[in-house]
Amino acid sequence: MIELTSLYLIVYVICAYNVSFWLVYSEGPFEIFEKFRNLVAKVSPQLRKALDCMNCTPTWVGLIASSLNLIILPYFPLTPFGILLQNEVWWGIIIFLDTIFTAGSVYLLHTLQEFFESFTNE
Repeated sequence: MIELTSLYLIVYVICAYNVSFWLVYSEGPFEIFEKFRNLVAKVSPQLRKALDCMNCTPTWVGLIASSLNLIILPYFPLTPFGILLQNEVWWGIIIFLDTIFTAGSVYLLHTLQEFFESFTNE
C-alpha cells in the first residue's frame, strides 16, 4: 500500500506542476492558455497577476483539484491528503492540507528546475 501511495503522490505532484506550468508559461494549442490569461486580465487584473506566479497558481490548482475530488469522487481519493486521511476528518481540513501540499511541492520543483537551468544559461 505504501508503494502505491508514493506513486500516487508522485503522479499528483507531476500533474499539478504540469497544470501550473501550462497556466503560467505555456501558450498551448491554438494559444488557448494565452487567451485564457487575457480573458482573466479583462475580468480582474489582480487575478491575472496570480497567473504569473509559480507560487500562486499551484495554490489554486491544489484547491480546485482537492475540491473537485471531494465533490465528484468522494469515495475515490486522488489528492494526497484525500489518500492519506481517507475522509476520516472534516473535508475542509483535507482541502486546506492538499492546497498547501500542492503549492509547496510545485514551488519546490519549480525552484529546482530554475536552479538546474541556471547552469545551462551560463
